Amino acid sequence: DINTHKNDFGISNALRYRITPNLMAKASLGYDVRLPSEEELLGDGYIIAPAGNLIPERNTSVNVGMLFDLTGKSPCNLQIEVNGFYMYLQNMIRFTGGFLQSQYQNFGEMRTFGVEAEVKADVTRWLYGYVNATFQDLRDTRKYEPTSNVLNPSKGLRMPNIPYFLANAGVEFHKENLFGGKGQNVRLFTDASFVEEYFFDFEVSQYQEKRIPRSFKLDSGLEYSIMNGGLTFSAKASNLTNARLFSEFNYPLPGRAFTARIRYVLK
Repeated sequence: DINTHKNDFGISNALRYRITPNLMAKASLGYDVRLPSEEELLGDGYIIAPAGNLIPERNTSVNVGMLFDLTGKSPCNLQIEVNGFYMYLQNMIRFTGGFLQSQYQNFGEMRTFGVEAEVKADVTRWLYGYVNATFQDLRDTRKYEPTSNVLNPSKGLRMPNIPYFLANAGVEFHKENLFGGKGQNVRLFTDASFVEEYFFDFEVSQYQEKRIPRSFKLDSGLEYSIMNGGLTFSAKASNLTNARLFSEFNYPLPGRAFTARIRYVLK
C-alpha cells in the first residue's frame, strides 16, 4: 500500500510491501520544511540570545528498511528491524555555544548517511529485553564560508556535537501478584546506553583534540503497583556507576542520582 501525506511543511510518500506474513519491506521519500521554533527565534531571555534572522530548514530524506515481526504470533513477540537512511539538509538550524550567550544559527548544508537496527523480545513470560544501535555519518557539505567566497575548511568533515555511533540495551522483569493477592504488579528494569567518542568542534587538524569521550550510562529502577494500578510506588537510580558524562558541547553532566515517586490515580 502507498500513503501520501501533504501539509504546510512538506510532502512524504511511503511504500510498504509484505514479503511474507512475518516480513515486511518499507521505503519512504520525503521533503520537509521546518519553521524555527519560538525558542530558536526569541531565545530564553537568559542563556540563549534571540535570532530573528533565522530561515526555515529544508530537508530531503530517503528511508528503506525491513521489519520481521512475530508480535501476537509467538510467545516471544520477537521484532527485528533494520533501517537505512539518507538526508540532505539545507539551512540547518544549529545551536552555537558562546562565551556569555549561545544562539541558534542557520549553518548551511549537511549530508547524512546512516543505519539503525533494533531487536526486542519477551525472553520469558516475565522477562523482556531489547537492544538497538545507530551509526550515522553526518558531513558538512558547504563549499564556501557563510556570506563569502572563502573556501570552507571544514567541507567534508564530520559534523560536531552529534554522536555518530550510539547503542542502547535493557532488560525488564515484570510479574503480577508476585507476593500473592490480587491487582498487584512488580516491574524491575535496567537500561544501558553507550555513546562513542565524538567531536564538539570541527576537527580540522590531526593535532586537535576537541573530543567528547566515550561514555557508558546505566540506569536501574523498581516499580510496584497495587489496586490494579491505582497506587504506584517507584524508585530509580540514574547513572548507577557514577560515570563521567558530558553534553554535546562538552559540559559535564550530573553523576549518580536517586529519585522516588508515589502516584495515586483517582478512579
